[in-house]
Amino acid sequence: MRGWSDEDMLDAALVSDDPRWVRSGRRKDPGVLESASQRTTLHTTQPMTRSERAAQIWATPAWAAGNRQVLTPGHVAKLIGCPTAALGSWLEPIQSHCLLRGLPPLTVIVLQQKTGLPGSGFTGAAATDLAQEQMAVLDFDWLEHGIPGADALDAAVKARPSNG
Repeated sequence: MRGWSDEDMLDAALVSDDPRWVRSGRRKDPGVLESASQRTTLHTTQPMTRSERAAQIWATPAWAAGNRQVLTPGHVAKLIGCPTAALGSWLEPIQSHCLLRGLPPLTVIVLQQKTGLPGSGFTGAAATDLAQEQMAVLDFDWLEHGIPGADALDAAVKARPSNG
């Protein structure tokens, strides 16, 4: 910018609400700005628990249900960035919470690509009731219900394990 020193520009960027710019962590030139997408972040957190992952996943089928859509495990995996093979154990706390609270079984709309049926771990409804339960899930106001926390999901799976 015309009339601004490099230090002024740096100070303006540092107090800016624009997340695209951050101060570089390089010691040799502290005045260099770099895009946040180019910065490296060290992660020191522990891996998420199953119930924390379930809380993260909850919004995906809830949003799909509000739009009267079904999902495959592949869709869910791509949307949240995880391997498809891990989904069964991460969906169990959601299923347990729904069963324990008398809610429609939200996971009934996560259907296998080849069969169009829920996975083998789904125990939220009898096979003869799947269509009725899917309609109940699609009609329920999941956004109004909100997302249960990891603690509530963990308690639900302890109180009512539900993965076949």
